[in-house]
Amino acid sequence: MLVAPQAAFAALTAPPTLAPAAGPIGTTVVATRAGSDTFPTTNGVMISTLQACPTYSTSATTTSVPIANPVKGNTDTTLTFAIPSSTVLTTGTAGAPKAHIICFYADVTAGTTATSSTMTTFTITPTVTLGTASGVSGGGNSINITATQPIFATVPGVLFSSGAASCPTAYPNPNSPAPYIPATSVAKTGTASTGLSVTVPSGVVGNVPPGAGATPTSAPYSVCFYTANTNAAAQIATSTTSYGAVLPGSTPATLSGPVVGTTGTTVTFSTNALINAASPGVAFTTANSCPGTYPNAGGGVVQAAAGAARKVANNRLAVTVPNLTNTGTYLMCVYNAAAANSGIVGAVTYTAVVVPRATAINPRTGSTLGGNTITVIGTDLPTTAGAITATIGGEPLTNITPLSDTAFTATTPAHAAGKDLPLILTTSAGVRILPAAFTYTNAITVTPNTSSNTTTNFDVSVGGVGFLSSSFDGSLPGSHVYLVNGVYNAAPSAYNANRKQRGPVAECTSVLVLSDNELICGMRLNSRLTEVGGTVDPASYISLAASDVTTYSSSKLITSPGGNFSVADIGQPITDLASATAKITLGTTIAAVLSPTTALMSANAASAGTAIATAIGGVPVAVTNPGSNGAVLTTASGLFGTGDANKTIVGPGIAANTVLLDPVTTATTATVTAAALTGTGDRAVLLGDAVPGVVTTNGSINVTAPDSSFGSGDVGRHIVGTGIQPGTTIVSIAAAGAGATLSTPATAGGTVLATIGGGAAPQVAPTVGTTNNTTGITAPALSLTLRDVGRGISAPTNIVGRTVAAVTTGGTVGTLSGNAAATGSVTATIAGGMIGGTAIASVTKTDGSTSLTAAASTFTVSDIGKSITGPGIPPGTTVTAVPFNGGGATISQPATGSGAVTVYTYTGIPVPEGAYNVVFVSNGKLDAAATDADYSQSAVSSASTFTVAAF
Repeated sequence: MLVAPQAAFAALTAPPTLAPAAGPIGTTVVATRAGSDTFPTTNGVMISTLQACPTYSTSATTTSVPIANPVKGNTDTTLTFAIPSSTVLTTGTAGAPKAHIICFYADVTAGTTATSSTMTTFTITPTVTLGTASGVSGGGNSINITATQPIFATVPGVLFSSGAASCPTAYPNPNSPAPYIPATSVAKTGTASTGLSVTVPSGVVGNVPPGAGATPTSAPYSVCFYTANTNAAAQIATSTTSYGAVLPGSTPATLSGPVVGTTGTTVTFSTNALINAASPGVAFTTANSCPGTYPNAGGGVVQAAAGAARKVANNRLAVTVPNLTNTGTYLMCVYNAAAANSGIVGAVTYTAVVVPRATAINPRTGSTLGGNTITVIGTDLPTTAGAITATIGGEPLTNITPLSDTAFTATTPAHAAGKDLPLILTTSAGVRILPAAFTYTNAITVTPNTSSNTTTNFDVSVGGVGFLSSSFDGSLPGSHVYLVNGVYNAAPSAYNANRKQRGPVAECTSVLVLSDNELICGMRLNSRLTEVGGTVDPASYISLAASDVTTYSSSKLITSPGGNFSVADIGQPITDLASATAKITLGTTIAAVLSPTTALMSANAASAGTAIATAIGGVPVAVTNPGSNGAVLTTASGLFGTGDANKTIVGPGIAANTVLLDPVTTATTATVTAAALTGTGDRAVLLGDAVPGVVTTNGSINVTAPDSSFGSGDVGRHIVGTGIQPGTTIVSIAAAGAGATLSTPATAGGTVLATIGGGAAPQVAPTVGTTNNTTGITAPALSLTLRDVGRGISAPTNIVGRTVAAVTTGGTVGTLSGNAAATGSVTATIAGGMIGGTAIASVTKTDGSTSLTAAASTFTVSDIGKSITGPGIPPGTTVTAVPFNGGGATISQPATGSGAVTVYTYTGIPVPEGAYNVVFVSNGKLDAAATDADYSQSAVSSASTFTVAAF
């Protein structure tokens, strides 16, 4: 007998399975029949609170609700439907999950019987909503949770279940909860048992997908709720939506740095990823993705050192990158702490490279005007154009051109003068600094740039940088504008510690600063400076220092291994004092000094020789020695005069400390002191006035001597003798002429015969007083000296044909060789003394002042640029200005002491013709570059060249 389809299905007894079997209202459920069982064409489904399936109802009753629109699958074995919302369907007591039966029907006609007598159940759970759908990776943030039923009568247990793992039906063992992450901070909110506040645990982390450098993504987590956080506690709910743990983006998106050598780097995250990281942990890994929690070192993981990761702000991290194992790509993984189980909060790709370094710059000095081409030497330098940028002192280099991986060239920018400025090299691999790499020297220009060496005061305009902050007060520690033959070098000479290695030949004085970039100064080319900065009186200059001269056959070249040549030697006669037959022809002069060890003569040497003692300066004389034990010198040239009495003379066969005795009565013969003449010498040099009994003290600038040994006219003159350094001049005279102060300290102590430079020529003395028919004369203090004894003295009418017979009382009292012819005060002329100097009496100086005063017309404009000497006038002083009426002068250095004095002016040795460099120095002292931290000097360039020419 045939059976109706409905009846056939009603006979089925096996119910379908449900997936899921629990959930809140609205859950989509799939019912599946097993084996060959299938769903009919028409299907009805009801959910009921009864214990057995009722007959089908087309509308809801107090116990059952029909489920609308069930959908059969393609294979007829599945049926999909959604749990409807109805007041009939509720959760259990206090919101606990409650099981309901699901009944299936083969028709939707009211009264149809269920197809199975065995019930299938679905447990309705409360709806739980997350107040925050996502948060930072690594947890620490709080989320608010709201349930539709009062299910939180007590504080529940809460788990976060990641990925495909669903909520377990019971709370897992707390000692081994994996793969579930329990929340340790859960609190009820409100009073209705429907609200919670949950702190997201640190193990809730985002994902860095496989592939280093991939963009971090959010990781979804289900939030599971249980009656307690104890083992096997029953589940009461699952969040209706998942919770996303987000790894933030970063700026920069990628980092790079050195593989070896710690370096600092920073990263800024797009969210407050570090809000819960008091002391972040950082690890570098070569793996394709970051571990979710802080990893152990090894296996491609390098941990940053303790304290190396520092939270600058909630979204900004500073990290000292550790030494990595290899170049290549790493992930820099950032965690809440450097501790096990601490969750990841951020990740950035880090490329480890060999960082280019600069090791040197050549040349390492350049002009403040910029434009110098330099070569930077280094290692691992990029060779791609544009891959390198660099700065010196903060200013960018231009025209950077790679030459190889070890060098590139560039053009320096303009920059203020400064030394030891850093080079900062920047490439894609990072920044490296080469400290103390480059020095900017002040480049200057000079206009006009040529003049004659007869010029006494030639104004030039000097352009440069930094003039307003410079002090041009004339003191050596102050700033100066020098004329230099070559490159100025103020370091002490290896041959004489009191001299600069390469000092100025002239100075541009009377500086007027117009702006920071221009000044006007006066160039004095008629008076050359010495290595120690003073001017040279050509008449008094003498030097016996060059005692090791080598000559070369038929050559003007001479050398001094001991470095005994000086720029002051130029133009002076040089005389061979040692050779039996002169290697240097009498009358030869020094034409040029190339260095302390090398000079050129005005004529070729007569023959080659070595270790020749010479005299430079003085008055060369062709003489004839009479033979052994002789005491008279003869000269056919007739150069002797009464002024040569008491002068020192040197030459072959002439013993040391030989002096011409007074009086010198003929022009062709002179008797010398008891020291016997030996051999047959043919030449001699009159050096200057002999001063016996001079007592030197090692290291002291003060010497003593008998009363009246020194006079006021000796100030500024050169002095030589045992223990007295070459180039020494007399600075001042002691009371009663019984001593002097020298420009450099003595190198030995003892009593010596000193010689004060000066040839045979008239010396103008101050006014002397005479009395008719008596031999006595008087004079101002220090006017007469013991060296005047035997010298001729004359004055119109009052003194005729007399010599000085005696001097006493500090040079104020003298005796004539015969009576005076009249009584009165007259200006006397005494033969001998300093030649070339002009005496100017009754000049008043003021201590510490550069102003001298005198009667009108005492000085003239022709005195400007001349050297000036006298008591209290420092060596090397020159006249810089003369007022319109000639009633005084301005001098280049302040005087010491006050009162009326006699001064002497003389024209120095002019600067030789040739090309020189104008240099601006911030400090003119000897060795200033080594002792002054702020020292600077201008660079040599074509714009700073100055030519001294003949016109």
